[in-house]
Amino acid sequence: MRVPKPVVRGIQLGLALSLALTGAELMRTQPALSLVFLGLGFLMLRNRYLPGSIFLIFFGFIYSMYTGSLELSSIKLGISLPRIHLFSLDDVVYGFLYAGFAQLFLTLTNAVIATVSLVHELYPERTDVTPKGLIMNMGIMNLATPFIGGMPLCHRAGGLAAQYMFGARTGGAILMEGLLEVALGLFFSASIQSLFTAFPEFITGVMLLMASIELGKIAFKVEGMNTGVVLFTALISAAFNIAIGFSMGLLLYYGVMKMMINLGEET
Repeated sequence: MRVPKPVVRGIQLGLALSLALTGAELMRTQPALSLVFLGLGFLMLRNRYLPGSIFLIFFGFIYSMYTGSLELSSIKLGISLPRIHLFSLDDVVYGFLYAGFAQLFLTLTNAVIATVSLVHELYPERTDVTPKGLIMNMGIMNLATPFIGGMPLCHRAGGLAAQYMFGARTGGAILMEGLLEVALGLFFSASIQSLFTAFPEFITGVMLLMASIELGKIAFKVEGMNTGVVLFTALISAAFNIAIGFSMGLLLYYGVMKMMINLGEET
C-alpha cells in the first residue's frame, strides 16, 4: 500500500513542529541572543566564505570558552581505537524488545517514508533512493555497529532538511562529515563529551528552529481538502507521537476519500 502524500506531508510537518518546539525551548535560556543569532544565521546562510552553519558552530565554541564552560585544557589529543564487544542472547532479546521494537514504527515513518519523500522533493533526479534501499542501508549499519560499541543508527527527515538548508547537498559534504566524525572518535574520544556538553543550548536551539522551517515548508505543497489531512496528522504527531499521528492521518484520509466517493455516487 502506498502511503497517501497528505499523510506523509503531515508526518513531515509534525516533525517540523516538534523540532521547532524543542528549538524554542532551548532558546529560552538566552532569548535575546537567540533572536540575534537566528537572524544572523539566515543572513549568512548562503555566504560563500562563512556559511551560517559554520558561523553558528564557531560562535558556539567561542561563547563556551568565553563563559568558561569549555576550557582548552580539557581537550586532550590521543589515539583511541574501537574495541570489539560481544553480547549474549539475552542482550539481543532485551535490546529488541525495549529498543528495537519500540523504535520500529518511528523508523518506518520518519526514517523511511518521510525521508524518501523529502529526498524526492529536494532532489527530483534521485529516483534511486527508495524505501527498500534505506531499510537495507540502516539494517547493515545496525548489524555492524553493535560490535564496536555503536548506538542504533537511522536516517531522519529532520537531519536531511538541516543538511540541505545549511548547504550540505553533495556527496562531498557527507564524506567531509564522515571524516570529521571518524577523526573525533579516533583522536578526541576523551574530550568529545566535554566538547558537546559545553556547546551552548541556545545555539543548538537556533539551528533546530532553522531546520524545522526547511522541513515544514515542504509539507504545505498540497491543495484543497488534503490540507486538512496534513494539519490534522501534524498536530496529532506533535501532540502525541508519530505512530498515533500516522494512524489517525490514514484513518482521516481514507474516511474523507470514502465520503467523497459516496457523495459522487449519490449525485
